Amino acid sequence: MDRLKKYFGVDFAAGQPAYFQVGEKRRMVIPFRFFSHNPCLLKYVVSELLKTDSQIDSTFLYSYRPRCQTKSFRFSKGSIRRSFTIKNWKEDSKISDEFEDISTYVTITDVTVEEIIHYAN
Repeated sequence: MDRLKKYFGVDFAAGQPAYFQVGEKRRMVIPFRFFSHNPCLLKYVVSELLKTDSQIDSTFLYSYRPRCQTKSFRFSKGSIRRSFTIKNWKEDSKISDEFEDISTYVTITDVTVEEIIHYAN
């Protein structure tokens, strides 16, 4: 998350999703479900987008807790620990001013292209 803020100006505490905080030329959505029957194409696309010498961090919404609730709803895919070699897991919780809900984002640093492909499958 630190690199996203430093290089792209993305602030997860802001009122809008990270996708809309960057210019249109920097936005990218990869619909992994369309690659479910063609893993070779998925591997090719991810490998081309994320060159092996890239420094890759994976940031995702881990949990959400609405106001006045004690239990969080978790969104993480169960295969995270089976897909990534977790070297550095950092959680950042953000409390929205308007609704007083808590969103927890997780960043795993130094992710490899192979780990992303394995996770997407």
